[in-house]
Amino acid sequence: MSELVSTGVEGLDSILTGGITERSTVLVSGNPGTGKSIFGIQYLYHGVTEHDERGVYVSFEEDEADIRGAAESIGLEGFGDLVDSGDIVILDKREMLRETDFSTAVDKLLDTIEDGEFDRLVLDSLSMFQLFFDAEQEKRTYLLKFSDILKANGLTSLLINEQGAVFPDTEVGLENFLTDGNSLLHPDADRLRRQPLRLGGKDAEAGYRHRHLPDGDR
Repeated sequence: MSELVSTGVEGLDSILTGGITERSTVLVSGNPGTGKSIFGIQYLYHGVTEHDERGVYVSFEEDEADIRGAAESIGLEGFGDLVDSGDIVILDKREMLRETDFSTAVDKLLDTIEDGEFDRLVLDSLSMFQLFFDAEQEKRTYLLKFSDILKANGLTSLLINEQGAVFPDTEVGLENFLTDGNSLLHPDADRLRRQPLRLGGKDAEAGYRHRHLPDGDR
């Protein structure tokens, strides 16, 4: 039986009967302001502090100072210390967008994950990652290769995806079919709705799960 990886969100773990299947690649989608990046940061923080699982945060949109600031804003004490110690490694936009082609950017990531023993990875965001490609077939091929690389290196990964639709439930892109599972996030007043469709190679109970986000943390 496959091991399960806790997401750090109690309500989500409960409907997944413990968490995401180990070494799976999960798509986390939603409109701007739905807490996708915060979820990713919490996922890595929870891995280190509760399970001694090191993580990598790859960002094409923020620099390291922004990511550290986001973690501090939601009370993740000692996040900066975990980055300084190498338990969480941040590859920010300055590093990843320095390169202009996919292969070189992926080589940078591979050098990082192969040099250390990591268990978790967050890519923020897949929307920017896909800008490396022009053709849909090329995008499909490399996304599959990328997912295989992550699994081969023992990583349980979250790929964050920016939804363009006002109602993301109705927008289904190619990436939904190339990952092991997906979750949609969207706001409802002061609550965050998380709708797991299928996560980590396992079916999840349909419906909404609510999680409060403090002001300024969306």
